[in-house]
This record gives sequence, C-alpha cells and structure tokens, in this order.
Amino acid sequence: MASDKMCKLAKKELHNKDSKAFKKLVDSPEFFCRKCGRVANKKGNLCKPQKL
Repeated sequence: MASDKMCKLAKKELHNKDSKAFKKLVDSPEFFCRKCGRVANKKGNLCKPQKL
C-alpha cells in the first residue's frame, strides 16, 4: 500500500471504509502534493511532492 499514490488510496480506502490504514499515511504529514493538495508522511505517496 505504501507505493500507491494518495489520489488512488483516498478513493479506494475511504470507499471501503478502511480508513485506519489511510490515516496512518497522513497522521504526521511532512509533504504535500502540488497537483492535488493532499498531504502525506512520505513523499513517495504523492504525485508531485513538496516538503511542508
């Protein structure tokens, strides 16, 4: 799951109501995506990451 991008994960995990796994990826965000604005703990989970 860590290799997936947040755009894909947000749709898949939140629709499956398995938000615990998703929350672990965003609980201490250090990066945001310049494309979609989402945040993540690791830059590998974002399409166009930039350090916060």
